[in-house]
Amino acid sequence: MAVVAGTSEPLGSGWLERLALGVHGGTVAAVPLVVHPPRPIHQATAHDGLVKAAGVGLRADGAGMPLAVALGAGTTPRPDGAIADVAAGSGAAVLVDRATDETAGGLPDADDLDAAWWSSAPAWGNRAGGWRWCRVPVYSTTDRSRPAGS
Repeated sequence: MAVVAGTSEPLGSGWLERLALGVHGGTVAAVPLVVHPPRPIHQATAHDGLVKAAGVGLRADGAGMPLAVALGAGTTPRPDGAIADVAAGSGAAVLVDRATDETAGGLPDADDLDAAWWSSAPAWGNRAGGWRWCRVPVYSTTDRSRPAGS
């Protein structure tokens, strides 16, 4: 099952089929590398064309509380990079194993797709016996939902 935000644009053909290559075995969801869109010169920012999120990771903040972090933010996209495990993805796009989604009760109703992913990630991961999401960097999308720097 694929969910793609209306603000996301594939960067090339066949990206969904290639993203599906990441969902197999114990991996229940795959997310694309998300890059900041190129903008016209009068609206351009220093972030244009750079990674917005190469998946989402978890780190501890100063108090030891979990903090979601956009992996690879601000780096140059590497569409030839390897598939890698991630904690979850952004709301830009996700491909989830249908049986996993049905067993977990589906994606919850939410106005914010980022919040919906984080609500679903534990249930999707538990079906596979752990947090098994992956990022497939060769299949990038451009997310126009938020301004650069967010």
